[in-house]
Amino acid sequence: MLGAADQGFLARPFDALRHRYARAVTTGLSRRSIVASGELERVLDRLEQITLWPLARRR
Repeated sequence: MLGAADQGFLARPFDALRHRYARAVTTGLSRRSIVASGELERVLDRLEQITLWPLARRR
C-alpha cells in the first residue's frame, strides 16, 4: 500500500493544474468565479479518480 507521500507524488500533475488556474485568476488572465472554480475542481477530481483509480486521493 502506498503512503500519503506517494499518493501526493502521483497527484502532483493535478495539483499543478489547480495552481496554474489559481495563478491565472490572480494575474487577471481568468475571471474570479466560484462556479468556474468549483467546476474545475470537480473535473480535476474526477480525472484524478479515473487516472489513478486505486491510488487516487479520496475527498
